[in-house]
Amino acid sequence: DLRLLTKYVQWASENDVYHIGMGDAVDFLSPSNRSRLKSAELYDAAQDVIDNAASKLESELFSILAPLKGRFLGLVSGHHYYDHLDGTNTDQRLAEFLGTRYCGDSMFLRITFKDDNGHAVNAKIFAAHGSGASTTMAGPLAKLERLNAYVLSNVMFIGHHHRSHIQMFDTLDVTDRGEAHLTHSTKAI
Repeated sequence: DLRLLTKYVQWASENDVYHIGMGDAVDFLSPSNRSRLKSAELYDAAQDVIDNAASKLESELFSILAPLKGRFLGLVSGHHYYDHLDGTNTDQRLAEFLGTRYCGDSMFLRITFKDDNGHAVNAKIFAAHGSGASTTMAGPLAKLERLNAYVLSNVMFIGHHHRSHIQMFDTLDVTDRGEAHLTHSTKAI
């Protein structure tokens, strides 16, 4: 919904919001459609028309997202993208336009928050577009829970499922240095 996106961009640009691009922004071709297109053995002129159509969609999105340039911490790739004739894809071009890193399938961020007294807290964030195949409403959350066993982050973002859900849970650990002390943290997936 471009109207809602435009409204959000206006609000985000007025409120100093940072973002992580989660893929599928230019929702052009699914993996099966890309495979069919590649196997079609089209003439150069037909390929140019398709390439130009994808560029036009990008330009429309770029004009809406322009106020958010420099406000992205990175961008991961989705699975609905177009591979341009020059070897780039729509997600890579969006990252370049937004002035952020294109991170491929997933990314890790470490953000340090500091207060006026010099105290600092690090947050480790993992983001990936994700994949489907869940058959229940709880399926995407179960995938994140399993992923948490080997992705050590404080926050996880997975974008594929088109659902908004946050689950907080507690973890126990032991300090890395000095005398061993039990530590507690709360994670969000």
